[in-house]
Amino acid sequence: TSLPRVTGVSGEEEVFRRLKSRHYDMIIIMVGVHRESPVTLCKKIKDKYPYLPTFLLLNNPGDVSFIKNQRALGIPFDNYFVWTGESKVFFAMVSLLEDKVNVENDTRKGLSRIILIVEDSAEYYSTYLPMLYTQIMEQTRKLIEDVSTDELYKVLKLRTRPKILLTSNWEDSMSIFNRYKESLLCVISDIRFLRNGVLNDSAGFDLIKNIKAEMPNLPTVLQSSDPENAKFAYTLKSTFINKNSE
Repeated sequence: TSLPRVTGVSGEEEVFRRLKSRHYDMIIIMVGVHRESPVTLCKKIKDKYPYLPTFLLLNNPGDVSFIKNQRALGIPFDNYFVWTGESKVFFAMVSLLEDKVNVENDTRKGLSRIILIVEDSAEYYSTYLPMLYTQIMEQTRKLIEDVSTDELYKVLKLRTRPKILLTSNWEDSMSIFNRYKESLLCVISDIRFLRNGVLNDSAGFDLIKNIKAEMPNLPTVLQSSDPENAKFAYTLKSTFINKNSE
């Protein structure tokens, strides 16, 4: 309901001087031409402030494989996005972190609902999440305007908007499902992602199949860049979206 205060710095010395002087809720490190120095900075920050959520924002989609390798080597960052030229990517990064932090409390006390998204492509979710968050905020505002004119009520209601939880593999997806199944609004899943540490071509299909077996009426969406996968989605009574479609 309000914009976070943003502080911009341009060097390592200033980063640690700022962190020493006050608390920050989140750090976003831009990864530009020099890929190694932002990753090194990230490790230094996490070594000193392990509790501080740290996201990487890549300037070039071609750096995704490098960042994946760095994560495999143990570089401790919480998530990474790809700069799309759209400023709403910052809004999505902040909102995603807020949802992760607040989901436990808000589903229990505020009866908030959850949208689970299973997607391992940073290029895709960096475009997709800002769009989805915008849609959710607009829809929530419209619902609020129809119900009440009380401004405090509107603020509180806006905070109980559906939360988005993003996962990128089978294990995390099933863990979220089992933990929050009573609060799920829908599941949107890619078809190909990691299962038991190996890239699985039908992981999303199997995931939705498992979910539907337990909750047959839960709305689900399967997404793929291969239109042929639509037939698998329809056998599960799931909606299909072609990733290459506008």
